[in-house]
Amino acid sequence: MGPKGETAPGPCVYLSTGNPVTSLYFHTFDAKDYLICGLSDGTLSVYDCLLWKLAFNVQAFETGVLWIGGTSTSTSDLLFVQARFQGLQVFQLITDQQGKLDLIQVADFFISHEGFCKGFVLTESPETYLFTPSEGTKLGIHTFKQKFIRPMHSLNPESIFKDQKYGTIMTCKLFSKERVLTGYENSEIILWNWKKNEVVMTFPVPECGTLMSLTTSTSEPLHNIVVAAGSENKIVVLKVTENDFEVLKVEEITNPGISSSIMRSDKPILTTAGWDNRIRLFAFKIDPEEIKPFKVKPLAVLDFHSEAVECLAISFLSSGLCRNKWCTAAGSKDGKISIWTLYS
Repeated sequence: MGPKGETAPGPCVYLSTGNPVTSLYFHTFDAKDYLICGLSDGTLSVYDCLLWKLAFNVQAFETGVLWIGGTSTSTSDLLFVQARFQGLQVFQLITDQQGKLDLIQVADFFISHEGFCKGFVLTESPETYLFTPSEGTKLGIHTFKQKFIRPMHSLNPESIFKDQKYGTIMTCKLFSKERVLTGYENSEIILWNWKKNEVVMTFPVPECGTLMSLTTSTSEPLHNIVVAAGSENKIVVLKVTENDFEVLKVEEITNPGISSSIMRSDKPILTTAGWDNRIRLFAFKIDPEEIKPFKVKPLAVLDFHSEAVECLAISFLSSGLCRNKWCTAAGSKDGKISIWTLYS
């Protein structure tokens, strides 16, 4: 339902994978858009976004895929895929002699993570950095070059704050060029200077319970805004100042549990993935001169999935059924991926 009781629209497309969906990633290759889906059985499913058809499956792991990231250069397109308990594999996207898309494994690294934290890839030419969750509280940072990785740092708060127990790292997100955010089981957020392996500042958000998601925005009015969510029924909006985190808003939702959240880069719109099977959209309003208070406006509650929504991805697509629209994909434990173009 919408915020005023009106019936919310359904997805423009949905895909059935046959297994719970654990990770989603949009990638453009040879001027074509693809949605790459990681499943709970370790399968990678690649969908062509032109007609939303399955291109092929690859059995990459024996356990669930944690996250998928990619890089694109003039010489190759690479996918980085990490699974629970197993490690990180690197694939090259190619087109075979028949013109069909395929994946070739080019590297395999044992970086084991027992939790559900999703890492990411950062490209700062000519360097490619991999942010990979590993055991316990640790977030490993590696440089990748020519099929090899070189460990750079391991961000571990318990090696710095020796008397505090953080539990497992649950979420991480790039905040700025040299800073990364991490969130933990104990509800603590840490802002790191990842290039120096230094803690910039910490902040507890007990309203969220176990942290599951940290989201930031590249939109100029929201460049210093962080959205935290987790096992409780509250979304906490924070502003990062020079010396601290400032709570701008605590937004309460009906049911507890948010697996993932994502901010649009073109508009101040937040999308969340709920344990209650629902996708929620919120609009953020902030006065650049800070004369008026920060506002969070609920836009819609999308009730399509029959089990918890686990992951989200968003991209502006240039072709197909969603041509010239911002497209949000949501993956669920029910084995379905819903595709939405609301507020495009």
